[in-house]
Amino acid sequence: DETDQERTIHVVFPEERNITEIWLYDHPDGEENILNACNFLAGKFFDSTEEKTYGDVIMNFEGNTISLNQNVTNLFSAQNKEEICKWINDYIEYALLRYDEEFGRVDFGFPFLKPYGKYSMRSIAPLCNYEKIHSSFRGSGLLTSAKPQYFIFVDLYKADDIREEINYHDKFITPSVFQWQSPNNMTQDSDRGLDVIENTARHTHLHLFVRKFKEVEGIPQDFIYLGEVSTMPGTAKGDCPVTMNFAIPEVPADLYNDFITDVDRTKVEE
Repeated sequence: DETDQERTIHVVFPEERNITEIWLYDHPDGEENILNACNFLAGKFFDSTEEKTYGDVIMNFEGNTISLNQNVTNLFSAQNKEEICKWINDYIEYALLRYDEEFGRVDFGFPFLKPYGKYSMRSIAPLCNYEKIHSSFRGSGLLTSAKPQYFIFVDLYKADDIREEINYHDKFITPSVFQWQSPNNMTQDSDRGLDVIENTARHTHLHLFVRKFKEVEGIPQDFIYLGEVSTMPGTAKGDCPVTMNFAIPEVPADLYNDFITDVDRTKVEE
């Protein structure tokens, strides 16, 4: 049996050196989630650029204790420590209020994805406890590196000059049915193909993210999370790519109408 020592995380605060224990019994994924969060705060998943940017403020995480590093601790002994403490408290209060405003007390399960929330590929890495460098969490259309969680990303309207081999025919059939084409190297009888086509039987979780355009006026657009989907039996056709239909949670009318309305972004009314 695991001991209480192994089932807690110690959070050490400066000056008084108080220790707060975070117990990990509250949620079936609680332990994994908190350990992954601690490793994230300690910079374990940072790339070289992020290490240079945040290296002075990343936290120390050893065993089951997480604490501020010496650079940050020194701020609390500075002459303007009261101002610094006020700034930190304000930042924490703002973060808590923002979280409450966006998520309330709803548990969206694992991974923690809010239906119709906006996400970049990169932002999903910490939500699925990805244990590699987070900036590597990217790909073209289908990400399977967090198996059994599969993440599907779709640009509805492609650029006019897109190569034909990646001009996938993804579209809404109805507000609750979506046609998707796999990457052009996937076959129906491959492990990846079977995981997607027979996702229910193979216990694969398919998460669908859609955005209307990749960029608008040069600004990359986030994806909108449409929820966990399942492949409709008998709809898979062809190989390299495979075309299939997903049963999806019914998309709200206003969002659906926006998705299916094409817009010529090259023309501006005079």
